[in-house]
Amino acid sequence: MGESQEPEVPDHTVGRESADSVEEPSAPPARSRRNEAFLTGAVYGMLFMLGVMTGFVGGFQHGWYLGGVPASAVGLVLFLFTVLLWAGWSMRSKLAAFTPAAGWLIVSFLFSTPRGEGDLVIAANLAGYVYLYGGALMVLAAVLLTKSARPWTTRQLPGSDPLPD
Repeated sequence: MGESQEPEVPDHTVGRESADSVEEPSAPPARSRRNEAFLTGAVYGMLFMLGVMTGFVGGFQHGWYLGGVPASAVGLVLFLFTVLLWAGWSMRSKLAAFTPAAGWLIVSFLFSTPRGEGDLVIAANLAGYVYLYGGALMVLAAVLLTKSARPWTTRQLPGSDPLPD
């Protein structure tokens, strides 16, 4: 008798859901999609800057020889290949592998273009050729070896019907 019971409040939502509360579990909220897009863009920007810095350092350091072999150019080309594969693997995208490559290509080819004064950073010698052509081949190899999470040909466009399985 000394126990008081709280009256039960009827739950009007049991067994039915209002139209406002129904959400698809697979569709993230718009704010989450915006944050994800911003983060993805920031990562791609950083990957591009990583490629620019790789090209900048490589342009000035590719000319070291070890017994007649351009060891520095070979090492820098292998480093570039590793960076590109890592970028593509971590983002699961060929675009992510090509983004730092684009930064490297821009800097490297600007450094190999002679200026009006006759100055250039990457000379037309064995080390320069190994660095430029070897790097270009590594860009191609890294992009081709990167596997995308889902091929771009089968991606669903926003607002389109889902693809049949």
